[in-house]
Amino acid sequence: MKTIKWLLAAGLSLSLPMVKAQGLLDKVDKILNKTERASNQTERAGKTAGKIGKLLNKENKSGQKTVIRISGIDYAYLQELQDDIETFKGITSVSGKFEKGVSKITVLHTTTSEDLLDQILKNSKIIPKEAIEEVSENVIGIKLK
Repeated sequence: MKTIKWLLAAGLSLSLPMVKAQGLLDKVDKILNKTERASNQTERAGKTAGKIGKLLNKENKSGQKTVIRISGIDYAYLQELQDDIETFKGITSVSGKFEKGVSKITVLHTTTSEDLLDQILKNSKIIPKEAIEEVSENVIGIKLK
């Protein structure tokens, strides 16, 4: 009888730590599952944010605005240059303002100002390369006379 009591006591004493260990393992498993779900949600949110960012950058880039300041140009050449620019790839809109001193052409486009200038130099007969005085992200300065 003592042996049976001892075995039962030993069995219970072995099973209590096992039950406690199993409970601890269950808790760890639940925590890992929650962590994995949170990680997956974070990854999906990151991908969504990346897609939205790309869309916003494209939208912002299509609104690139460059002002071309041209001194020494007459009205007819200003109109011809505007007509040339309207045919370039990536141009959204072109508007001009003629003034005696410095005329301006405002261009909305999907390219950089440098790319726009390259297209002007390549395709326009009016503007020589030597007339370029300034090129920055939003401004191109040209002096004809």
